[in-house]
Amino acid sequence: MKYTVYQSSARKSDEYYTRMNTLGREEACKKYPLYGKLDMLSFFGTDHELSPTIDEEILNDYEVVAKVEASGLEDVFRIMNVWDDESVVERIAERIWSLSVGDMVETPEGQKFIVDGHGWYKVEEEVA
Repeated sequence: MKYTVYQSSARKSDEYYTRMNTLGREEACKKYPLYGKLDMLSFFGTDHELSPTIDEEILNDYEVVAKVEASGLEDVFRIMNVWDDESVVERIAERIWSLSVGDMVETPEGQKFIVDGHGWYKVEEEVA
């Protein structure tokens, strides 16, 4: 079954890294609140008191980076981290990295899950 992998477009941009490196993480996150949310999400996942609320602003930042032929979410995670069989990965984006906390996967049935610090966070339809 085909799973769709999403990653943050802001966090993949040169602009994001330039601002983070020029201003410093704290100042960049204050000046660009989305950066702060994405930074906290990638660091803490959704299950920590400092985690951001998954809202439209965060969800709108995601872009499709790959389609993966897999048997389930855990298989997608393994494939996108081990990279032992690239024949099952259809690369959509030019920049793509291994699947990690804060990235999102959509099942063939249309359910979306964010990679969490421990397992998966199901994105509820009313949020999107």
